Order: sequence, then C-alpha cells, then structure tokens
Amino acid sequence: FMLALTDGVFSFFGYFEACLTAIPGLPDIEVTQFYVLLALVKAWKLPAEGRMFYTPVLIPVLVYLGFLILQGYAVGISMELNMQLRSVRTILPLALVFALPRLMRTEEDYVAFFRYCFLIALLAFATQVFALTMRQSPTAFFGALEAGDNGLFMAGETYRGLYSVSALLISTFGALYFIAKQDSTFKPGYLYLILLANLGSAFLSATRGWVICFLMAIGLFFLFVAGFRTGQLIKLVATGALLVFLATLSPFLNKQVTNSFNRMLTLESLVKGDMTADGTLVRVHKRSPIIMEKWRKSPLTGWGFSNYYYKHEDHHVGNQNILFHSGLIGALLLAVFFAYFCLKLWGASRLLEDENPFKAALLVFPTFFV
Repeated sequence: FMLALTDGVFSFFGYFEACLTAIPGLPDIEVTQFYVLLALVKAWKLPAEGRMFYTPVLIPVLVYLGFLILQGYAVGISMELNMQLRSVRTILPLALVFALPRLMRTEEDYVAFFRYCFLIALLAFATQVFALTMRQSPTAFFGALEAGDNGLFMAGETYRGLYSVSALLISTFGALYFIAKQDSTFKPGYLYLILLANLGSAFLSATRGWVICFLMAIGLFFLFVAGFRTGQLIKLVATGALLVFLATLSPFLNKQVTNSFNRMLTLESLVKGDMTADGTLVRVHKRSPIIMEKWRKSPLTGWGFSNYYYKHEDHHVGNQNILFHSGLIGALLLAVFFAYFCLKLWGASRLLEDENPFKAALLVFPTFFV
C-alpha cells in the first residue's frame, strides 16, 4: 500500500500526490511518511532475529549521517519548522533499512509483496500504452486532473512519461530473482512478461538511461547468472518484436516508437565525444557542471543538511548531488556499503552447492546493481 501511494498505480497517486495537511500553515506532508513511522514503531516492538549481514558497514554510514545533520547547523540552516521538517522528511525513509527486515521475515512475505509489485508493473506498461493512445493519462481521462494539467503531451515534442518507476525497478529485480531460483511460485512465462513490459515502459518513455538500465540488467543476468538460454532468449526477442509490430499499427504508438529509436541513436554522438548527445543531454553539459562547481567549495564533507544544499540540490544528477551533499567521504562510505553488500552475496553464493536454488539467485542483486 505504501508503494502504491508513493509510486502511483495506473497514473493515480505518486510522488507528492497523496498528501495531507498535518500542521496548519505548513506545506502538505506525504502520507507515506506516516506509514514509514508506523513501520518503524512496529519493527521496534519486534525482537530481532540476529543481525543483518550489512550491519557492520551500515553503522559508519549512519554515524556520518549524524555528522551531516550537525554540519548543516554549523554551515547554516533555517530554524523555521518547515526547513527542520524537510531534513526529517529526507532522512526518515532510511528507517526502512531497519524496519523492513524485521517486518518481512519469511520468503512467503516477499512472495506476497512481489505478487502485488508485478501487478503494478504491468499496470505501468498499460498506463504508457493508454496515455499514448488516448493522448492523455488515465487520471486526466477519468477527470482527476483539471484541463491543461496534463503536461506530458506537448506539440512537436517526444512523449516522456514514465509511471511507477520504483515498481519497475523492484519488479525487474524480482522477476530475475525468481527466474534464477527456478521457483514454481511464478511461471517463467509470467516473469518474462514482466521483463518485457518493464523494458517496454522504459522504451516508450524515450528515456535513454532507463532503457540502458533494463537492457544491462537483463543482459548481465543471462551472461553471468542464468547462463545463455537460447530458447528463452529467442522467445523473449520474438515477443518483443511482436509487441513493437503491434505498436506500429497505432499512429500515436508508431510515432512514439520512431521518436524513441531516434532518441536512442543520439547516444552514437556521445560515444564519438559529443558530451551533449546532439544537444539532448542537459544533465551532462548544463546541470552537472553547476553542482560540481558548488561541490568543489567543500570537497571533503560536502554541505550536509544546510540551507546552501537545499537551495542548489539537483536530483537529476544523482551521483554529483551525493558529492555536493556529503563530499568525498560520504560518496566513499556509500560505495563501500554497496561493495560490501554485493561481495557478501557473491561470497555466500560461492559456498553453496551447484544444485542449491539460491546459488544463482544470490547473484542476481550484484549483477542487477551494476
């Protein structure tokens, strides 16, 4: 339910959509923040079943997080309640790293979760097709948006909508995991359908980063985890080709497929040395230099939770923003955390016998993370 609210389903809800006025006179607060608090309280009451394997590297990250909070006060942050709550809202979701392992303890818990997550992913693809065919999102079609509030469609421009992005990522990982585990819980055909739908959603959004993301995740999976399964790959490619052919039957979908292909082709100029990718890669040649210039003023520790950080933060360039926020130390700690996380899973996989279903499944996250 939290995921559905914060990520959206069939274009309903999503980021900053499910909000309420908790404190009069202040901006609305996302409802999911309260569910994170509730999850934390529930998890706190439950006894721990041993330490999580990543605890040794999580502790330094949390200590440094405390430093960034103190640094924000030292550098300067407004004492207005709105700004103080902004920091709380930014940090609070990290509590799920502690809460979820306590609340979701069995494999059945995760299977139940993925049943819903897979459905949300399929609905996300259906939303893409619906929006392109009807030239408006389902929320606009059913009257949940006011006229003129559906800015995804602009004359002469490529449609760039992408829905339920967290569910797309999580369900892609889940599908690869269950394929690797060769579990009878989900039929292989259904799992491959999830992968195709998610790749289709990314492609129809004409977002190069997302297309590369899903292609790499699936490609590395078949290379290093599942092995090269010719029959399954042929089915996957054939089904994808069929979907592209069906898309060409609709004038709007056909135009979007063409625009998406053309946008992917701009990566050729990037490879040749044009960092702007024919002027389409604003993140690299405009957004990134601005953030990097501000980071260089405090390269070691960044700017923490300060007014200066909140004024100039730019999540369109996530890696640069991490440097700007937490400096080289924060970026290094984060890199060490994920390296430890992935290497632990890889090491655990190596210790298992070949016939153990988890041997391949444990390798899914390290390859997916790339």
